[in-house]
Amino acid sequence: KMLECFNRATAEARKLDDAVARHFTRIGTNNANARVIQRNFSLCGGCGGSTTLKELLGTNQNRGNGRGNQQARAPAKLLHCETCSIGLRLPAKGTPSPSTGGAQNEPTKCPICNYQVISIGQGDGYTGNGYQVCPKCFSDPPAEY
Repeated sequence: KMLECFNRATAEARKLDDAVARHFTRIGTNNANARVIQRNFSLCGGCGGSTTLKELLGTNQNRGNGRGNQQARAPAKLLHCETCSIGLRLPAKGTPSPSTGGAQNEPTKCPICNYQVISIGQGDGYTGNGYQVCPKCFSDPPAEY
């Protein structure tokens, strides 16, 4: 009986997605809760179009560390693809920039999902030497890796 229930829920997952979408908006789609930082920021691995770098509003509240000290949190950043209607969170600390390389300065793409890799540099509370991250794999890590 449970297998039958699981198979039916899996086959009709789109109905659940549609029902939930009537009550909740996808992350980054509502400009009332996000501010555009830069349009045409990087390439979407889903459709090949451009993503927009956004900053979520109301996410930089202070938080205590248990000793009375308050630390300001960097505003949450995300990439949003209008075509795919998907929002992908980026690391909270650091300054993101699209990664390019090669002789033609071509976009560096993730070998797993084909999204453009994002370089994270110093800023917004990050003081390291920098690193690169795939926005899709960071937000939704593939199970097989």
